[in-house]
Parts: sequence; C-alpha cells; structure tokens
Amino acid sequence: MARIHRYFLVLAIFFTFVLLVGLFFGWNDQVPSYLRDNHFSLGLSRPAPAAPPPPPRLPEVHPIEYLVSNARDSFSQVTARQSQTLEEAVHEYQRRYGISPPPNFDKWYEFAVSNNVRLIDEYDTINDLLLPMWAFSPFAIRQKVKKAFGGNDFVLQVSIREGNVAGYYNKGTNWRLKIIRNTIQIFAEWLPDMDMVFNMHDEPRVIIPHDDLARLVKRGREVRKTVGKDESSVSNVWSSPAKDLIQGFYNTSIIRPFNEYPHQFTWAISRSSCPPDSPARSLDLDGHPADDDTTPYIYPPLNFVQNHTLMTDICQMPSLENTYGFFNKPNAWSVSHDFLPIFSPSKISSFSDILYPAPWYLQEMVSIDDAKDLPWEEKADLLYWRGTTTSGFSEQGVWPRQNRQRFMTQAEKPGREHILKLDPDRELGWQLEETDRSTLQHLYNTHFTFIGQTSKEDHDAQKKFFDVRKDEDFQNVTLYKYLLDLDGNAFSGRFHAFLGSHGLAVKMALFREWHNEVIMPWVHYIPLNLYGSDHFEVMRYLTQESKGQELAAEIARESRAWAHNVLRQVDMQAYIFRLLLEYGRLSDDNRANLGFTLPSPDS
Repeated sequence: MARIHRYFLVLAIFFTFVLLVGLFFGWNDQVPSYLRDNHFSLGLSRPAPAAPPPPPRLPEVHPIEYLVSNARDSFSQVTARQSQTLEEAVHEYQRRYGISPPPNFDKWYEFAVSNNVRLIDEYDTINDLLLPMWAFSPFAIRQKVKKAFGGNDFVLQVSIREGNVAGYYNKGTNWRLKIIRNTIQIFAEWLPDMDMVFNMHDEPRVIIPHDDLARLVKRGREVRKTVGKDESSVSNVWSSPAKDLIQGFYNTSIIRPFNEYPHQFTWAISRSSCPPDSPARSLDLDGHPADDDTTPYIYPPLNFVQNHTLMTDICQMPSLENTYGFFNKPNAWSVSHDFLPIFSPSKISSFSDILYPAPWYLQEMVSIDDAKDLPWEEKADLLYWRGTTTSGFSEQGVWPRQNRQRFMTQAEKPGREHILKLDPDRELGWQLEETDRSTLQHLYNTHFTFIGQTSKEDHDAQKKFFDVRKDEDFQNVTLYKYLLDLDGNAFSGRFHAFLGSHGLAVKMALFREWHNEVIMPWVHYIPLNLYGSDHFEVMRYLTQESKGQELAAEIARESRAWAHNVLRQVDMQAYIFRLLLEYGRLSDDNRANLGFTLPSPDS
C-alpha cells in the first residue's frame, strides 16, 4: 500500500512540474530547433495538439509494454478525431493549414468515403512537403518542372491534358511509368492540366541548404496565408491551361540539374539542410564528432524507440556518417541543390522530395500468399530475413559501416549485449544485465543470400565473413512470427506485405515513406533503433516473457487487420489524388483565388 501511495505522489509531482514548465516556457517556442523534426523546426504544419505526457512507468512494467500502451492510447485518439462529414473535413483542413482545401476537394472526399478510407484528415506530410513550393510563382514551378527533365536523368515525365494522362521516358516503356499513369487516370478528370516529374532512382534527389530552405518555408507560409482572402472571388474551378505547359515529350540535354555522387561519402551534403545549431552540423573543432542527441526520441535503458519521426531525423544523429550505407558510398546518388518538384517513393529527413506511394507497392511487387501464411500459433518463434548487401556500394573495406552488414554482424558473430532482467523483489524493476550474444542468437534466422554492389576485394571479404545462404522462396516468410524489414539503397519494399501477414513486422529504418501517418510504431509493428542496442532484448522479451508473447500476438493481429484497411490500392490512390489536388493548385496561375468552399446554407 505504501508503494502505491509513493507512486501517486510521484505522479502528482511529475504533472505539476510539467504544467509549470509548460506555462513558464511555452510548449514549443523555446525548444531548440535540433530537438524537433527537421521540417517541424522550420515551422511547418502540425497535427492536433498533443496529449499530456504519459504517467511515469511502474518499475515492474517492461519498457516495451509501456511503449505499446502509450502508442495505443495515441492511436485511439487519432482514429477517434477523424472527420465524419464533408463539412467537418473542410473545417479541419482550415484549422490545420489556415486556408480552404483545393478545388474538387468534395470529389476527393467522395472518393475517400466511397472507398472507406479510414483516416480522412491525416495528410500533414503532404502539406509540409509542398509548403516550400508556395514561395515560387506558378510560372516558376512549371519552369522548374522543365528543368528537372533536363538530361532525362532517371526521371519520368507524366502529363495531364483535359483529363487524360500521358507518360514519357527517354528509353521507351517502363513498368513504373505505366503504373503511375494508370493510377492517376482513375481521378484525372478532377485534376488540372499539369506536368509532373517522378524519380526512378531508389535514392531521393533534392537536398536544399538550410538557409535557402528556411527562406522558402518562410516565404511559402506568407504566400499561402493570402490564398482566398477575398472570399467573394474564391473559385472551385481550375484556370485554363497555361500556355507554357510542356508539349509532348520534353527531351533536352541542355540543362543537367543533378550532380552525380555515386560511390562517394555523402554525409556533408546530406546534412546541409539541417539547422546550424544541430549536432549534425557540428564543426568538430576538437577533432571529435558531436554526440547524437537521442533525448527526444529514445526510451531508456536500452534506447527503445519512443518517437519514430524524431528517430529518423538525421540532424540529431551525426554518428550516421559512419554507420549507414546511404552516407557511406550510396550505389546511386544524383541530387539537386536547388528546389525541384520531384516525386519520390522514400526520402531521408533532410531531403525535400515529395513522397508518394511507390510503384513497388501500387503493383504489389512483394506479396504474401494468404493461403500459405500459417496462423500465428503455428509459426516459428524466430526473427527471419533474407536479402542482399544493398546498403550502399562497398570498396576499400567500407562495408562494416553499412547498416545491413552491421545488423548481420550482431546476429551472426560473437559479442556481448545488454538485456533486461526483472528484479526478483520488483522494487528495482527491470535492470540491465550483460550477456553473451550466443544466448540469444538462436532466435535469429537472418542471413545474406548475395554479396553485391561491391569491389572484388570487399566481395571476397564479406563472402568470407558472413554466413551467406542460398536464396529462398519469399513465401518462406510465412513460416516465421517475426519478419525483419531493413533499409537497402532506400526503402525495402517488403513492409506492406509484412504488415498484412499473420506475422509481426520488426523494422529498422531511416527512410520515410508516404504511410508514416497511417502506420504507428508499437501498434502495428516493432520499431528498432539504428544503433542495434535494443533488438536482442526485443526478441528476448517477445519470445520468452509471457506478457511479451501476449503483446506480440496482439500486435500481429491488429497490424494485419489495420493494414487490410489502410494499405489497399484505394488508400494509395486516395493519397495520390489528394496530393495532386494540392500540387495542381500550386501550379495554377489563379491559385490565390482557388479553393473549395462549402455552399452557403441558403443556396
């Protein structure tokens, strides 16, 4: 009883402290920019106000149980607050972004509702990524589209003319182009005439220096505020097509907007959009790199992921320079330092590409045969992964610094790790304990099947170092409970399939994708930090503790149900539909007067 009283006393003191700090300093204004997401630090849109901080964890509650509980509470709040009518959706849009929705928003809403799209309001990513474009005039945006086609450097041209979608690629046909064109055609009748550029590389393409990006965001916010100020002139009708739109296939090599850096170290460029006061921009004046600032997103003692968005903000993690393949000789790296409206399937936090669902997902290039997928209870209690060394290009012995190789080294080689052990008296709770990796490596069935993207010397070294196995049928994932998803050159492409299976996705990833607002860590999958300090305890807890086993089964079940509701073709179509309505308004010469408004009660 005394211990319970102490707990509530601590709880009361905690909330009082948080309230006083919040009132005195303000909730957001005094937070250093490097403690926030890179885009949020530039003042972009935010979701609904956050809930109060969760109560302190009781000692006997494992950190994973605590994180799952908090994530479920947050997820319940998100699903409960969704708009139920067109009127509510319009008002919520205005609340979040300060302007009216784009023309034909009612057509998008009708499409979303008729296809049972679950999260009507969660599209902040679209508005955040498009905000810098408001700084440019519609004419300037169209010129930048043309510039992006210069040299046709692994980009696809997609054009809409009078509701018809055409696609062009300088090397003829392309499966990605066909999928993108067919997807847009579904709702093209509601879109204006416009031109778009889609990235064909795995890696993102647009990295803007922080000073330029900050100015674009500031100017973009100012311009966006002027939209629809004269309510009497607001129109829900697109303008006549601009005369400077591209005619047919735009094929020119006069301008080459992208700089090529394949097989080189790219950290210095990748961090250039980070705030100057961030750890990633440290000058290393004493000869040592700055420490990572993990405080905003890590939960002790084993650095469990508490905030996945902040975890993927490279501005807080200078250690990535030497631990992630994207910064250690990426296989392909073709980037622009000027803003170009490039649509890409994934990106690093510091990049300004516009995210859209990858053709890989739209075509279901990776799928699991539901008839072969074993029930959870019949699956092996193991973490499963098969793949190749596509973390980047390896030469001159750089491969130990690449992310896939670092994970496999832990899974296969001797070493010491920390796990958690519950104090028998429960007074001290879960305590760190050091153990040999060999006591837990039997839970891992994770192996390379091919050594690629490498020099001959590094190929031979990796072939000797790793336990390389024969390639297996992808459907073998149906035999295992825990399905590992790792970044490769960019996103892996397996995530949707894993989420929709009877297994449980365990994800270590830095790349951001379109679905980050609809799939929640600890509710639909298990997130891993990028250091490798947590996954041994994750596997131990989920497979050997009764509460962990219970949570794993629940998350796998809830993930499958949710994925079949929010990762369907129509969900991705709804995202692209809304994205292109926003993009269409941006490139319309009359955008200051464009917007969807609700009919007056008297009309």
